[in-house]
Amino acid sequence: MYGQYHFILMEQRVLHTFEMLDGSYELECWEIGNGDPVCLLIAGIHGDEYLSMEIAEHVSDNLEPATGTVRIIPVANIFAAFRRARATPWPEFDSHESEERNLNRSFDAAKAADDPRELSLTAAVAYYILNEVETADYVIDMHTASWPDRKLPHGRIKVSESYDSDVVDAMEDLLQWSGLEHALKTDPAEIGSGVLSDIVPQLGTPAITLEIGGAGNYREEDWETYRTVIRNLLQGVGIKEGESVIGEPSIFHGLRTVYAPRSGTLEHVKELGDSVTKGDVIARVRDTTGTIIDTVEAPVAGVIEAVTQRDAVNRGNRVAKIAIE
Repeated sequence: MYGQYHFILMEQRVLHTFEMLDGSYELECWEIGNGDPVCLLIAGIHGDEYLSMEIAEHVSDNLEPATGTVRIIPVANIFAAFRRARATPWPEFDSHESEERNLNRSFDAAKAADDPRELSLTAAVAYYILNEVETADYVIDMHTASWPDRKLPHGRIKVSESYDSDVVDAMEDLLQWSGLEHALKTDPAEIGSGVLSDIVPQLGTPAITLEIGGAGNYREEDWETYRTVIRNLLQGVGIKEGESVIGEPSIFHGLRTVYAPRSGTLEHVKELGDSVTKGDVIARVRDTTGTIIDTVEAPVAGVIEAVTQRDAVNRGNRVAKIAIE
């Protein structure tokens, strides 16, 4: 017996073609469905976050909107992804400081520009992405942890008094619809001013950032979590059929990075999602004989939000991040 093939019509558009010395790079946007609401998924803002880009492609292969439109930018920083780098890797083409070649630090400049030719290469990419944002009703900003970290699955939103109250309410809804157990809500004046999740609400569009899994690691549990969360969100905004999930995530309002006090091999004592109090041992550092030479203690109370996947660390390497209330 033959299986049934199910075809989904998808329009592929090129938002802009960048002509570089080594060839042409196309910033693509895929579109499925038609009408309102419009939900824009953006993956690959950091070129080493492979899981988000794989999930974006999977969504395009397995989605038929009941109503409305899904737009997908599957690889946002096309230059970084091509080189498997976090940020635009060519200082000879983009002479700005390395942080300014981070696409997620370029949206502020893009928003203020009238002509993309005035911008750095990276900010020009941000400019064309924001053109798509302006015609969307919702934005899902898809991320994973950068190597060598792995993150606790959670959603993030920015909350500022400068945002329209209806936009803030809609972002709160997105957090609930995601079905994720944890969420980070921060004021952009304190953390992350000018990133995509700050600029999009300034433009009047609700946005949620997803942080799931680890860069370069394809764990089945992370893949399934990401697919489920995207499905939940599309059901919540009314694009995909199915009953909306109404979750009540634990809310955190900040992050604290914990560093290795000495060099050696690393043994984690606390794992992702574990609660800690100030002074708890979250990891041990051993020398080459296996002897414990130091411990890594939690500087604050909270929940382990990220852990390094390094087996060995140098003094000052990041060991973990703690989400704090």
